[in-house]
Amino acid sequence: FPTQWKLTIDWAQYYTRLNMPERATELFLMACSQSRGQHGDPYRLHAEYEMSRGNYDKAQKILFRGAVALSQNAGAGFGNRNGMVELYYVWAVCEWHLENLSRSESVFDQALRVTPTGHEGAPARSLIYYAMAKL
Repeated sequence: FPTQWKLTIDWAQYYTRLNMPERATELFLMACSQSRGQHGDPYRLHAEYEMSRGNYDKAQKILFRGAVALSQNAGAGFGNRNGMVELYYVWAVCEWHLENLSRSESVFDQALRVTPTGHEGAPARSLIYYAMAKL
């Protein structure tokens, strides 16, 4: 299943529960590669795992690579369809943890730009505005 990144993510998360970080990281990287820039979830989930381990610098690099991969993939589109909003949201939180407050605000702004308009994007916009107010 070379293009089934969701299955690979499930395996990576299984290995995180087994406390096998090397294997989990290997599988997260494989899932990012399998997604071929079509979806942000593999990058976001990998970064969230690294953040849970206190590796914010590593998470920041993963999120940047994910954003680049998604933006270079013209067929992916924008918004929640490909996980871009969620990726930017996590990236902004990561920047806050790294005490890069202006960068965090900038990434939150980017998350708002790619959030769908109208009713479809309302929950994501609310979460982003709430997080900006709390941070």
